[in-house]
Amino acid sequence: PPQALLDLVASPDYQPMAVFPASYAGEQRQVLTAPPPGKPPLFIMLDGTWTEARKMFRKSPYLDALPVISVDLSRVSA
Repeated sequence: PPQALLDLVASPDYQPMAVFPASYAGEQRQVLTAPPPGKPPLFIMLDGTWTEARKMFRKSPYLDALPVISVDLSRVSA
């Protein structure tokens, strides 16, 4: 990942979280339904097909410690 992204994720000024379906988060991963109050959220969205995004999610160590804010896949998008 770009150093600028790693710096933002490590910044105490933001609350970073990965936007991803909760079904792919491990049991130990914190899953949120809304951003917590306090710091401004830093949403990390993985750009690619679902197959590519799942691979990035699993193989990106800098995302491991971040909570997941789950997207609702039960609603059909237009």
